[in-house]
Amino acid sequence: MLEIKSIVKSYGTKAVLNKVTFSVVDGAITAVIGPNGSGKTTLFDVLVGIQDATTNDSTLNGNKLSDIAPKDIGFLPETPFLFTSFTTRDALSYDMTMRDIPETESRWQEIAARFRIGDALSIKVGELSQGMKKRVALTCAFLGTPSVIILDEPLNALDIQTVIALKEQLYVEKKRGAHILISSHVLSFLDGLANEFIFLSNGKVACQCEGSDKQAEDIYQKLFCV
Repeated sequence: MLEIKSIVKSYGTKAVLNKVTFSVVDGAITAVIGPNGSGKTTLFDVLVGIQDATTNDSTLNGNKLSDIAPKDIGFLPETPFLFTSFTTRDALSYDMTMRDIPETESRWQEIAARFRIGDALSIKVGELSQGMKKRVALTCAFLGTPSVIILDEPLNALDIQTVIALKEQLYVEKKRGAHILISSHVLSFLDGLANEFIFLSNGKVACQCEGSDKQAEDIYQKLFCV
């Protein structure tokens, strides 16, 4: 189980995250929802270690999340960073090396095929379209067999075919037992996909409930549109 416990992130006297606490069971997808500035991206950055928290007692299967090996966390930031001088193949290999993921040709080619980046493997990242760069970043997030997968606004710049492929891949990872956190402003994508909704408001959990079809938008309107 991924237990997110009492995360506080402050800048001076301003708390961006205020005792954020919830859990993600094995093989579950949890959607983190909220308006801009609610703390979603900061929460994800803290969980993967990009930002330090003021306090953070989060654990994965009883071990401190900060002690989890990089290979066990797959992360797609809202604005992916890829070295523009690398070819797509080099970018994938670099990511695997940095995260100590065995470079099995079959595994990353399988994911590359799913997100349709095969034709871009020999092309420099800086020459790719925004949509193709996003597909490469998605491929990196699913390399290996991460225990935790965190996707921050993954639908941005994706075409419909890749959105469908992403949803299929999420079901594969869910069946494998991964703990998945995903944020998106496209609430219709989250409905029927997520097992649980976490709504953030001003850095706090405003609502936590089980996921179901056509529920996210109704709850969002009640929380933020009144």
